[in-house]
Amino acid sequence: MFQKIAYFWDFLKNPKTGLSKLETKSLDTILGNYLTVLLLSSIVAGLSTFILGISKSAYYHYVLKAKVDIAAAVNYSAGISISLFFFYLFLGTVIVFILSILLGMILRKPLVYCLRLLMLSMSPFLLFGWLPLVGYSLVIWVLYLVAIGINK
Repeated sequence: MFQKIAYFWDFLKNPKTGLSKLETKSLDTILGNYLTVLLLSSIVAGLSTFILGISKSAYYHYVLKAKVDIAAAVNYSAGISISLFFFYLFLGTVIVFILSILLGMILRKPLVYCLRLLMLSMSPFLLFGWLPLVGYSLVIWVLYLVAIGINK
């Protein structure tokens, strides 16, 4: 598991070297690493959202003495967390595939190249997207990585 995370971490440390080796990496290797880390990232995002929701409710109930139905708060947090888990999986699979098709049509490059490029460029989201309020700034990082990959 840690080898798959290290694969994306090494890419983020030196993206130009990773993108120059993009043609030599097999789609199976990149796809296997990507889906494993995507699943892990989805689980971590769901759990962190659940814990944050429960801790907020507990803070309001026990510290601020507000009337909070803890069972309803747990139910609500669980629903949001499960929804977020499936949203990450949907975003990471279907949307990346559709974007790679569009990118391939625009750039006139093979679909396999565009899939590899987008899967590697999604590394910031996979590794840091579960942190609250960080996801928006990661869009710039991902677009930068895609731009580097297009220029290669």
